[in-house]
Amino acid sequence: MGYTLTIDRRDRRPLGTVAEVQGKLEKVFVGIQFAVQHAPPDLSSLPLNKGVFVYGKKPGLTSWLVYQIMRRITPPLRYPYVTGDFQGDGFAIEFQFGPHPLIQRLPIDVYGAASIDQQMMQLTDLTGWRVRRTRVLDAFVR
Repeated sequence: MGYTLTIDRRDRRPLGTVAEVQGKLEKVFVGIQFAVQHAPPDLSSLPLNKGVFVYGKKPGLTSWLVYQIMRRITPPLRYPYVTGDFQGDGFAIEFQFGPHPLIQRLPIDVYGAASIDQQMMQLTDLTGWRVRRTRVLDAFVR
């Protein structure tokens, strides 16, 4: 089970450029792996037929409705963007930011049972940023 955190600044100023944010994350999360996604993946080889494939079932009205709802409430991805993946002892963290040159806020997806409080305290001490739990509506304003 995972949850989402958001990193931002209290004064609402940008966190920094993509390179600055990457550098600060590398200081706390030693060994973090960054990758740039330049374009959407090619999904033509997936066996989706002409419908939506949900939980291994054939496409039906329910899966089509779920797909339509999610498509409308989820903002489209803008390319290129940067992902950062870090695996700690008992947890994994995924960062995603870009494509704008200045990063306003940084959503973090956290997975695993271990606490990441120590790493978040190091990050806030180093940068002055704040870390807060993401509310449901914040997730759609990335």
